[in-house]
Amino acid sequence: MRGLASQFVLGRDSNFEYVVVENTATGTYVYWQPAGRIVDPAPYFYDIERSIDPNGDWEYIAQDLVDTYYADSPPIVSDAIPYYYRVTLKTTVNNYTSAVISNIGRPSPRFRNAARQILRRLQLPISDAEAYLLIRKIGGEPCPDCFDTDLRVATNSDCTTCLGTGRTGGYIQMPNCIRLIGRSPVGIYGPVFDVSQKLGTLNPSTFKTKLLGFPIVKPYDAIVLKSDLRRYYITQSVVSAEIGSIPIMYDAEIRLAESNDILQSFTLS
Repeated sequence: MRGLASQFVLGRDSNFEYVVVENTATGTYVYWQPAGRIVDPAPYFYDIERSIDPNGDWEYIAQDLVDTYYADSPPIVSDAIPYYYRVTLKTTVNNYTSAVISNIGRPSPRFRNAARQILRRLQLPISDAEAYLLIRKIGGEPCPDCFDTDLRVATNSDCTTCLGTGRTGGYIQMPNCIRLIGRSPVGIYGPVFDVSQKLGTLNPSTFKTKLLGFPIVKPYDAIVLKSDLRRYYITQSVVSAEIGSIPIMYDAEIRLAESNDILQSFTLS
């Protein structure tokens, strides 16, 4: 998992739900989500700026992005050389700039070793699977087909424009996988019926699991198993382990999406 060997810092302000900078062996990743209060009409474009001095000159490293993440390649990645980033959302109505955030925020060696020990114990006797993470949009363009401007919610859970989220596009696929840890493999079973007894249950299939990964995992996000592309909604998510206030593990409940669920129409990139 990338997060344990990397450094990341969370930033949050009135314009963005979160901005995350994460250093890895392959480069520096920047993630962000606009705040839910922003409901400007599309299109949405993002500019990323980087500086070695938050009070000095800034340079644009990417402009007019439509995705909400960016892979940066700074000249030097080192704990001794901080880089500062800020994200600007541009709409036809206004521009919204995030607070300044740095890539320096690495947990101490003691904390990182403790995190590795926690994860090593978890992974010994249990099932382990990789999954794609789909982040449910919080901010962004309201769905033109089903968003109720008074209630500020989607009115059609099967809407093909927003996938039931109320925001155009519905979800954002993160560029890297997360891991699911459980005592047994995640099941595929739906409602179970005993034909001879005419007994059964209509309860949806839910499974308890632990999620290891980054960025932030929230209820109503979704995951897609890498092995067979089965799709699940995250119905509950609670941080169960953190190191130096950085979440490294979640206790989660996931629910299997039915074959005709609108989530099945989301195209993986």
